[in-house]
Amino acid sequence: MVDYRLRYSKQGELRFISHLDLVRGFERILRRAGLPVAYSEGYNPHPKLGFGPALPLGVESVAEYLDMEFTRSVDPEEIIARLNHVMPPGLRALELVEAARKLKPLTAVINCAVYRYEGLAAGQDDPERIRREVERLWKQDTLLVTRKAKGGGTKNLNVRGFLKNWQWLEQPGSGPVLCLETVIGNQGTIRPDEFLRLFAVPIDTPRIIRTDLWVDDGINRVSPLALCR
Repeated sequence: MVDYRLRYSKQGELRFISHLDLVRGFERILRRAGLPVAYSEGYNPHPKLGFGPALPLGVESVAEYLDMEFTRSVDPEEIIARLNHVMPPGLRALELVEAARKLKPLTAVINCAVYRYEGLAAGQDDPERIRREVERLWKQDTLLVTRKAKGGGTKNLNVRGFLKNWQWLEQPGSGPVLCLETVIGNQGTIRPDEFLRLFAVPIDTPRIIRTDLWVDDGINRVSPLALCR
C-alpha cells in the first residue's frame, strides 16, 4: 500500500457544496480517474481516504488536503493529471506528495487556518471604519458567539482564544483585504462568518477564501505536505 497527500482547491459555485457531498464526489472522481485506491474490508467497503478540516459552506479554498491510500505506486504527476481531467469546474488538484512514512490523520495535525476576506469595503462601508472595528475586537478578552447546543436550544461560546493574528492589506483598485489567522482542530475554532457577525458595523458579505492550513507547534509552522517527506 502507498499513501499520498493531495492539496486541492475548491472555488466558484462549489463553495456551496457540503463536506459530505464533497466526500462522495471525490469517491466518484477517483473511480472515474481509474486510480488504484485501496478499499477497507468488511460488509460495506469504502475507499481509504482521509480529509482535512471541513470547509465552512460558502467559503472558497486554495489549501484543502486529502490523504489517499493506493494499492500500488503511481507517478504523482500522472495522478494530478488524471484527477484534473475528470474533476468538475471549481475543483483542481494542485500538489501531491507520496508519503515516506505513516501519516497521522490530517484532522489530528492541522491546527491553524488562514482566511482571506475580499470586498470588505462593499456598499457604503468605510474601509478605515472596518479596520478600526477589527482592532476593537482584538482588544477584547471575551467575544461571544451563539451556537446550537446538543439536545436543542443554544449556547454562548467565547471564541476569543481561537483568534491568532490578523493583517490588513491595502490593494489599490480592488479595495482592502483582511487576512485572519485562527486556531482550528479538535479543540474548536471560530468560523469565518462568525467573526463577521461580531462586528458592530454592518458590512456586505465579502468573498472569503481559505488560503492556508498549517501545522503549528508554537515554534515552527509547516504545510501538511511537508510532513510527508
